[in-house]
Amino acid sequence: APGGRRTLLLVALLAPWTAPAAADARATPAEPLPPYVLPRVYVYSMPHAFNANLVRAVFARQSERWHPNETMAHNGGFGPRLADGVFDSFQFGLELVMHQRMLSYAHRVDSPDDADLFWVSFYPTLSAIAHRGVSAEAREGVAANERAALRWLREHAPRFFTEPHRHVFALGKTAGEFFGSGTGLYGSCWLLWRELRNVNFLTIEADAGEQKICATAPHLRSYMAKNAFEQYLANKQHLTPEQLGHARALQIVLEAPDSAEAQRIEVCNGRTAFNVTRDSSARVWAVPYNSIYAYEPFPAESAKSEISAAFPWLVRARDSRPLLAAFVGAETRAKIGLYVSLRVAAVRSCRQWAVAVADRGTSAWHVNATGPAAEVETQSAVEARSAAAAPEYKTGYREGSCLVQPNTDRMSIGALYARSIFCLQPPGDTATRSGIFDSIVSGCIPVVWTLATVAQYKLHLPAPEAVALVVPPEHAEDPLPWLAGMLEREPARVAKLQEEIERVAPRCQYSVHGGRPQTVSAGEPWDAFEHALAGIAAARI
Repeated sequence: APGGRRTLLLVALLAPWTAPAAADARATPAEPLPPYVLPRVYVYSMPHAFNANLVRAVFARQSERWHPNETMAHNGGFGPRLADGVFDSFQFGLELVMHQRMLSYAHRVDSPDDADLFWVSFYPTLSAIAHRGVSAEAREGVAANERAALRWLREHAPRFFTEPHRHVFALGKTAGEFFGSGTGLYGSCWLLWRELRNVNFLTIEADAGEQKICATAPHLRSYMAKNAFEQYLANKQHLTPEQLGHARALQIVLEAPDSAEAQRIEVCNGRTAFNVTRDSSARVWAVPYNSIYAYEPFPAESAKSEISAAFPWLVRARDSRPLLAAFVGAETRAKIGLYVSLRVAAVRSCRQWAVAVADRGTSAWHVNATGPAAEVETQSAVEARSAAAAPEYKTGYREGSCLVQPNTDRMSIGALYARSIFCLQPPGDTATRSGIFDSIVSGCIPVVWTLATVAQYKLHLPAPEAVALVVPPEHAEDPLPWLAGMLEREPARVAKLQEEIERVAPRCQYSVHGGRPQTVSAGEPWDAFEHALAGIAAARI
């Protein structure tokens, strides 16, 4: 969205599971939560129809856009290994990862009488993908499988209904997708089942936040403008001067959509998503996305028993992080003609900063801003890249610059974040991004536009302001000068953020097969999975 536009804000793969009800036992945990102790967990052995068969059904549909393929199940659900600790994981495969992680959990018990918590191995996200579609038949297929899972629990897991607050499942997609607002691709009405009251759900996002979503595609601009204009007409007796101005602009978009004046007008929609932790009767907990790094106790091709020296989150000297900031991902959803204004502003700020840094440098540096990414490179690096001698993410950068990288392969992300002091994490379709945790495990300070983006991860980040930087409202449209000023004026604050990131990073990744450094006590939670279980156990009392 070009600057200067007017803005219109329009109002186990092989194990089984099942589900809930009961009085409200939803105690709100105090902040911070008490010292965590790893709980004993019993895993329900549910039929394969609720897990393994769903994975196979998803694989059968791999030709469709966004569907994972059979490689998702490699390495305990982490996907193909790209390097030691780096896997090409399916972003929304958390149900599979957690189930396999649960099967190797050191405190798993064989008797329900010995358990503190109960793990339900049903895969709601993969069930929705396996029955994908917007037709009534497809949606009924999703609901039928959910009903069957609840029926199994009713018949084989009586504690599920008498002690729902001790039961846990994973959700591989954002919780809002299972709250009646799901898409035909992933979602369902799963969290609306009354049987799930007070049951614990671990999901990558619990609060999708408020988004300002704008349109570029002509049909979407027309649709959004028409809806908003009709709302204004219905309330024309009570419009403010600002709203009258918006209505007149909408008329231009509707009557002369191809005119130069219409093209300068942003057509946007203000969307407030569900805050599931507040609006659902289930106990929904946000947990980290499956990040770019997963701890392995033994490197794939090495006899070493420890790789702690190679932890990517260990803070490097500033001169080894030459970039002031970086952004990874798409600027807009160009294929469907939508964009989030704050995300576009963040990318524009990064590119403008790169240009400014290059202009202050020597002629040996230039900016490549003609494509989807803006980079600052040495001339020799440009020549090397043009000769395909080095991957894009290994080229040189001018110190203090900012890089936009649309390439989202995991090796590229890790290499870029490891060279950056700050990692821009503006909102997308929802408030959170997997990049928040990619940056933390890379030792890069995540930069967000509202604290709510990270505050919802209370089991893992009880003091979010100590880990992430929140862009002040007055700098929301151009955060790079503010970040540069902070680095110069408040180096101690930056160092403190880096130190806290180093401390909490282990709990923001999922260890392969429950691996942990030898220096960590066996009864102490370490990775994201263990912190989630320990946090629920501490909060349920």
